[in-house]
Amino acid sequence: MIEYAKNESLQMYIAIIILTLTLSGCSVLSPASESKYGTSNQGIPLNQLDTSKLKLGMRKTEVANLIGYPPHINPFAPDTWTYTYTKNGKQEPESLVLIFNKQHKLIKIRHKGDDATR
Repeated sequence: MIEYAKNESLQMYIAIIILTLTLSGCSVLSPASESKYGTSNQGIPLNQLDTSKLKLGMRKTEVANLIGYPPHINPFAPDTWTYTYTKNGKQEPESLVLIFNKQHKLIKIRHKGDDATR
């Protein structure tokens, strides 16, 4: 009888611990000042996007070595790379869109926001 009571109280403690951790949402692991959704960089500093050296016909690896990979590549359009940035203190973000062909060569350079296309 005593052993049964010990097992029952142990099970109760374990249940309370599991319930507490579940309800707390693991908030103990992250500081209260951070968003529960994490942080996200909204764009790339323009000085990192040295687009003057981009040339049509460059391979994806050459572009990546020059300005880096974009933060996100759409899995449904892997041949279109989009870099979002701000310039001249504007609030509106602008985009650099690079389009590659099936041979991974750059075929189009488009700047959304200033309407320049090469």
